[in-house]
Amino acid sequence: IPPVLGRLSKLHQFSVYDNKLSGPIPTGVLNLSSLIVFDVQFNQIRGSLPADIGFTLPNLRCFSISVNLFEGQVPPSISNCTKLETLQLATNKFSGKVPSLENLHELRMFANFKNQLGLGKPEDLNFVCSLTNATKLEELSIFGNSFGGVLPKCVGNLSITLTQFDVSKNLLFGDIPRQIENFVNLEALIMSRNKFSGVLPSNLGNLQKLQILRLGGNYLGGTIPSSLGNLTKLTQLFL
Repeated sequence: IPPVLGRLSKLHQFSVYDNKLSGPIPTGVLNLSSLIVFDVQFNQIRGSLPADIGFTLPNLRCFSISVNLFEGQVPPSISNCTKLETLQLATNKFSGKVPSLENLHELRMFANFKNQLGLGKPEDLNFVCSLTNATKLEELSIFGNSFGGVLPKCVGNLSITLTQFDVSKNLLFGDIPRQIENFVNLEALIMSRNKFSGVLPSNLGNLQKLQILRLGGNYLGGTIPSSLGNLTKLTQLFL
């Protein structure tokens, strides 16, 4: 990506997804405060995100950099991109912890799967509680990382607009929180391949819109609740 593109001071959309671009993103491009859409998914772009990205791109609504070679930490300043609706960081090499996202009130999609995030510690999922401010959230996908600890009870305060909740392939343990019954619009609940224990909450049968339920590869016990028979839209059941 040539640095000269950083001179395009009126640019609203920068979309170069699904190419074979490599190297880092020029600093000037990430200083274009007029940008609303930034999409470089499916390339071979390297480097880390600048610490001040939340201040240099204040008008962003879509930030999609999935399937590249980015590394380092997710900058805490990302929470200053208060207009963000889509935040896709998946399938890179990000590590460390996910910062608070408490100011992203407009967020609809947070896709941060297949990275190296989390330290296998209880505080790894603190950022999930900050997403309770995102009252339009539809997708939370953080599978394939190293998040540890238990699912915080604050998950029950996530937006009722949520349709996809995927925390599979992590290091999570403890019970499946009963508060998940609040996800009345949920279509996919995927928590497989962790270390969850206890029994299946009977109130899972209240999720009338559920189409995919994948809880296998854990340490769950007890009986399969008969309430699952209420899930008449279910197409995938993996226990």
